[in-house]
Amino acid sequence: MIQKRLRVSAFVSLLLLPILCPAQSPFDPPSAPAIAEARSLVARMMSNPRGPYSRLRWFCNDGSVHPPNPYPCAELGGGRQHAEYSADRQRLAELGFSVGTIFAAMTPDELRDADNRNQRLRELPIERYLIDIDNGWVLREAQNYRGRVQLENEEATGRTLLLSLLTDADWINANYMLVRESIRVIPHAGGGDDRTRKVRREAIEVADLDSSFERLRIEIHTSPSAITAERVRAWNVDKPEDIAALAEVLASGLDDLYGPSGRRVRLEEQRRLLAQQAATAMLAARLQVDGDAATRFALLAAWLRDARHAITGPSTAATRLLLFDAAREVESELTVVTAELLADGTLSREMLLDIGRRLVDAGYGAGLLTQGEYDEVVASWPAASDGTLTLADYARSLNMLRRVPQWAVGTVRYTFAEPLTRYTALEPRAASFVDDLLRGSPLTGIAEVSRRIGRDYANLTGVTQRIGNRSDVAAFGVNAGAALGRLQIFETSEALEHGQYGRNDIVVLPETVAELSRVAGIVTLGEGNPLSHVQLLARNFAIPNVAILPEVLAELRPYEGLDVVLAVASDSSLVLTPASAVDAELAALLRPANETAAELTVPRPDLAMRQP
Repeated sequence: MIQKRLRVSAFVSLLLLPILCPAQSPFDPPSAPAIAEARSLVARMMSNPRGPYSRLRWFCNDGSVHPPNPYPCAELGGGRQHAEYSADRQRLAELGFSVGTIFAAMTPDELRDADNRNQRLRELPIERYLIDIDNGWVLREAQNYRGRVQLENEEATGRTLLLSLLTDADWINANYMLVRESIRVIPHAGGGDDRTRKVRREAIEVADLDSSFERLRIEIHTSPSAITAERVRAWNVDKPEDIAALAEVLASGLDDLYGPSGRRVRLEEQRRLLAQQAATAMLAARLQVDGDAATRFALLAAWLRDARHAITGPSTAATRLLLFDAAREVESELTVVTAELLADGTLSREMLLDIGRRLVDAGYGAGLLTQGEYDEVVASWPAASDGTLTLADYARSLNMLRRVPQWAVGTVRYTFAEPLTRYTALEPRAASFVDDLLRGSPLTGIAEVSRRIGRDYANLTGVTQRIGNRSDVAAFGVNAGAALGRLQIFETSEALEHGQYGRNDIVVLPETVAELSRVAGIVTLGEGNPLSHVQLLARNFAIPNVAILPEVLAELRPYEGLDVVLAVASDSSLVLTPASAVDAELAALLRPANETAAELTVPRPDLAMRQP
């Protein structure tokens, strides 16, 4: 039997499946020589003024191709002018990376790639992600290559391609997340931009240029509001010209996305478009832009849920596309309204439970949960709303809310598994695609809701949460486990990037980061978001993981550089204390787990057998 030696790594943890599949499986990363060649091709494209293209051509409807002379297709049934893919790009596509996509050159069959689990369709969002976060990526120098694409042709063809995907309700229902993301990245008339992700990526770019922007970046990622743009402008005073220009673009985007007037205009436009069709008139009437935050929140969350039902029910492809476009704006508005609601630190437990339950509706509406997962939440949710909620019901609701983000991660991983495997091997930053998608989704508020309910439940049940000598700390156990290790504190992303830590360290992170090498324990300032890759890494390896508020950092400083014990129980009880205060026998039990580096030799499974 073929043997395979496995070494635990963050990449393996991210994808899980590649280590289990036979040779030549789509879940296996490309070979080292293939990756080396692909990286060389990408580097050439990034420095080439034409990027992944060679020259401009007219592509006539009769199948002929002509130089870019005036109107050569006029008597040949019409046609389109755009760039021709270069030999480097053709070779890169053969290696599994079809970059620099020109939609006007695609056919519905090529886009769907039905015989290959829709691989072409699945890689488009990841290609777009790398372009967005890396100043164009393979298009870095080609963004000013005039004529490489014609926007009107891209949008017209994009709409035709999307309508071809939206004809089969059963296929849409089975691939809802894939369809949702495809509509976000394929240009089409009336599609607009995904503003939420755009401003988040711009915030990352500013923070990369100036680490003092990190606090504002976190605000934009976690709790943006109508005043965030002014905070950005206040920060931007006297900044260097390049940073100042980018920060102002970000501030303007924040005004458009979170400012009351811009949000109202976009939702009113979506309501107007929906009201023009009898099939969507009822949903149009429910798309409210007025009222207090709680009322709008409830309406928007329910709207997303019911829009998904309408999309997967009897309908035309054009109506489905209209609903997907409207849903994108509703998701953005819901993110803002959720932040407004959760800005109130005095919300009752009944209100927090209601917010959590409605966010589940919205997450289902956005395609992050399957029908079965959603039904499980609905069936297990307590019915009491008159103050008679039992402690057991409260605990069950909390546990269910903590499971929802894990289900969402599973949905995204499954949907994009193969291209994530390939693109992460080519460009490691592609691994952050999962975080980017989830943290720009309607489920972002669930982390805060779960944290507040967990803290309240701890107070009701006497769960202990102690750091050093204090038991009144604002901390939350994200993942259960126990470890002994040296405490390392990294207050900024820059400090973490340039710092050194090992698998025997318990690290304090400035935020939930996209990537982290194996460590003994994790303490996160501020977020501790269960949607992130690092939290999944901790869960897979049983690494104790705690989220704390920044003011708790002062309690940790006396222990920096010392051996400490971090223990987190499944009920969110936690303790972080100096190793010197722990019984020697217990410390001895913890230490081998941190110091042993093991390799496992396991057999490859026979995946030809598909029956249960």
